[in-house]
Amino acid sequence: MQAQCVIAPAAFIVLLLIGPAFAFCQSVGPLGITVPSAFAVSDTQAICNGSTTYDIWDAINLTAFGGSLYVTVPTDAPDGTALTYFQDTGTGAMFRNDTALLPIRSGNSSVASLVLATGGMVSSGGRFYGQVAGIELDTADLRSGNITYDAVIYLNSLPSGAAYILSLSDDSQAGQAISGAALRGASGNIISPMISLDGTSNDSQGSIEFIILRMESASRPADGNVSAYRYADGVPSKLPCEAIASADGTYYEAMAPGPGIFAFAGDFPASPAGGPGVTGVLEFSGALAAVLLGLVGATLIVFKKISRGKN
Repeated sequence: MQAQCVIAPAAFIVLLLIGPAFAFCQSVGPLGITVPSAFAVSDTQAICNGSTTYDIWDAINLTAFGGSLYVTVPTDAPDGTALTYFQDTGTGAMFRNDTALLPIRSGNSSVASLVLATGGMVSSGGRFYGQVAGIELDTADLRSGNITYDAVIYLNSLPSGAAYILSLSDDSQAGQAISGAALRGASGNIISPMISLDGTSNDSQGSIEFIILRMESASRPADGNVSAYRYADGVPSKLPCEAIASADGTYYEAMAPGPGIFAFAGDFPASPAGGPGVTGVLEFSGALAAVLLGLVGATLIVFKKISRGKN
């Protein structure tokens, strides 16, 4: 059930046009993200070619067939009708510009959004069908004191029961290894707590293509420079890291080749303090193609977070 990432410029344009973000709150604790195979929808309507409307009357499903992953949406649209747009205001599920956004909940909290790039969706036998070409998992925020973390996970497949955990970390071994790598011959400190991201099974772990991690802190480094590090398999490594200016300040973004424990380091006035707490903002970043293009040298493009005031 492989889903190859979209890298063509045309796909980037499609994702660039996707709709607004959705804000949610998250209870205290790690973000446990289990991707379901079905997503409930309330009564809503699909807008199709020719501006005609048809009912969507049941859950949206993810279906594997012939080595590919498909999104299927139950409808009363006649065969051959192309889906243009729908938005379920009850659940936040949406389809626009050949891309589906499907919120994921854990208990009473929304913890992530599954973003699926498709080649279009056309009705057949009472369902819209769309083959998945790219998979992105956008997490809610984790907050501790005056720092905030979130992640965008790019997947090369979606195994059955795929599940991931984003959590704050105080792993001393990882912290010492990263500190040694980050601060050798330099002043500064490691942001505490660090952040950990893992798949809960071998299949889930292996489905992670790469990760974008973001950190925002109320304090700023004296020299403006921040580095990012990954600790995996007992070895620390430095990651590409970029400062992103926004309306309410600066946040820092790093790209990692896989799961692990991550830390940001810089000459901050003081380590951010405060007991761990978690809140969430679920965003659709629309950065799938942009980041892939960034792998060949383009600057990473990050979309504004409506609920957090980033522009």
